[in-house]
Amino acid sequence: MVTGAGFPAILADHCRRWAGAHDPCNATVSPEAMQKHILILLLLCLARPATAMEINGVRLPCSLEVDGHRLVLNGAGIRSKYLLDIYIGALYLAQPGRDGSAIARADAPMLMRMHFLFDGIPPDRLSRGWMRGLKKRAPRAGPDLEEAMRRFCGLFTVRVRKNDVYDVAWLPGRGMEVSFNGRLLATIDNLALKQTLFAIWLGNRPGDADLKKALLRCYPCVARPMAMSGK
Repeated sequence: MVTGAGFPAILADHCRRWAGAHDPCNATVSPEAMQKHILILLLLCLARPATAMEINGVRLPCSLEVDGHRLVLNGAGIRSKYLLDIYIGALYLAQPGRDGSAIARADAPMLMRMHFLFDGIPPDRLSRGWMRGLKKRAPRAGPDLEEAMRRFCGLFTVRVRKNDVYDVAWLPGRGMEVSFNGRLLATIDNLALKQTLFAIWLGNRPGDADLKKALLRCYPCVARPMAMSGK
């Protein structure tokens, strides 16, 4: 397979070799040679792997490097509420997976990206929404989990604008890293919090069943645009 980085060099080398073998000043290019040349170029183009996929104009990288872990896009979809598209959710895993509950429970590297589509969500609404979702999935949380939940919900302190991005990454041995537009907000070392939070997206009672289905598609990352709606 031709990698994205090596493709331009391979293509240029092929063109140089073909041009040297078929100097228009000294030789006549046969139709067969021209067809072979075109076929090789087409195969090289098709072999170039996608580096990102696109949903509703938002580009999502096919893979991410997080603390030395290479995570690949497992699936992506739109979180909707009251007929409004709130954010694009993208799940990145070290290994593809379709069992949502197992992924939520796993102590394994992963990242959930939320690329917001809705403009102007107040921070208190986000904070209250997350707390409701967490308590619904952990109604008998102990003091450690309760404190971790409060700390997580307290990270939402700014009004979210369109194209703002929250990343929630779980890194074994380090904890849950929460970032906003590429800036690390906090690291919370509590596996129960990670399991409860990811259950909102992937558990048996997800906040959005359509989003859960999209996150677990395990489709190969494609470069073509995808028009989707959570409505």
